[in-house]
This record gives sequence, C-alpha cells and structure tokens, in this order.
Amino acid sequence: MVNSSQARRRATATRPGAMSAPQRDARDLAASIDEAAADLARNGPVSPDDLRRMLADLELEWADEPDSRSAPTTRTGRPAR
Repeated sequence: MVNSSQARRRATATRPGAMSAPQRDARDLAASIDEAAADLARNGPVSPDDLRRMLADLELEWADEPDSRSAPTTRTGRPAR
C-alpha cells in the first residue's frame, strides 16, 4: 500500500524539471567549485605568508572597530569569527 507522502515523492521525482534536494545540493556545490576555480584563474594562488599577513591585517582592522569590545572572544582572547 502506498501512503500519501510516498505518492508525493514519486510525483515530485517524475515531474519534468523537478530536482531532488541532493541534486540541488550537488548543483550548488558544482557552481561554487566553478566560481572558486574562476577566481583562482583570475587572481592566482595566494602564498601562505601572504594569507597570514592578510588575516592579521583583517584581525587588526576588526579589533579597531568601536563595537569590537562587545564581540565574543575565543579562549586566547582573540575575537571569534
């Protein structure tokens, strides 16, 4: 015997153009990977040292914001992201 939720799932799966949640997730992930690859092709890779410098600059910039005192911090006292 088929209950109503099974019938709806079958109807959704057979409807033209309908995508299941895993299919949508896979499509979205593929789009994100394509976007990251395009960004890498445009801007090139970032060295670990450059990345550390950029993150340190962002942390200093964020710490200088007026409302940073009320921001949650990690165990080391650094602002939580």
